[in-house]
Amino acid sequence: MNILAIAAHPDDMELSCYGTLSKYKKMGHSIFGALVTNGNIGHNGYDSDTIALIRKEEQEASAKVLGLPIRYLDFPEHLEDNAEVRTSVMETIRWAKADLIFTHYPLDNSMDHALTGTIVKEVLIYDIWKNFKTEHPPLQKASRLFFWDTNGGVGFTPEAYVDITDEMPMKREALGCHKSQIELAEDYMRVMEYTAGFRGVQCGYKYAEAFIGHRVFSNIADFRALP
Repeated sequence: MNILAIAAHPDDMELSCYGTLSKYKKMGHSIFGALVTNGNIGHNGYDSDTIALIRKEEQEASAKVLGLPIRYLDFPEHLEDNAEVRTSVMETIRWAKADLIFTHYPLDNSMDHALTGTIVKEVLIYDIWKNFKTEHPPLQKASRLFFWDTNGGVGFTPEAYVDITDEMPMKREALGCHKSQIELAEDYMRVMEYTAGFRGVQCGYKYAEAFIGHRVFSNIADFRALP
């Protein structure tokens, strides 16, 4: 399978699904990542152009830890919902020839997270249709979709868990590349550790990542596809 993670910001994938992506890679599947925004708001110590550049460099370093090809859509934070963004997201899905997609929960309390998840689920219905024009051709079969956990698990009730205990050293190393975010008051390394540990407690593993399946007529998430 081709597995695609679509994130709003640099570091979102590391927080939410890097362990799961790693398990897929070890199983022989192809993994891909995409960033919708460039993270140009995410630090008060730099101007927007500088922090966007820093965060791309951090993402590149993190991607090397996992061996993850990354596509940068490069929209500014405070994301807008328009035809350009939607077409770019569709182009990304077709670029990866995605059989399975992971993205943000549409009810996430971060605006960029919620909008990214909403756009992904709403364009998904068109990924097989040739009259939705993109550079890459339509898919032969519609992608399946899972939503990943919110930061700290706020407002998220999982339907499925993936044991990432063996993946945690890699997940820590990858997230550690995002130094600009770890030094914030939120300390996203701490957020990741506590969330993965809490989800692990819920399902009987030491560490876990949690997901909800997307359901729409003729394209129900297949929980058997999780590693």
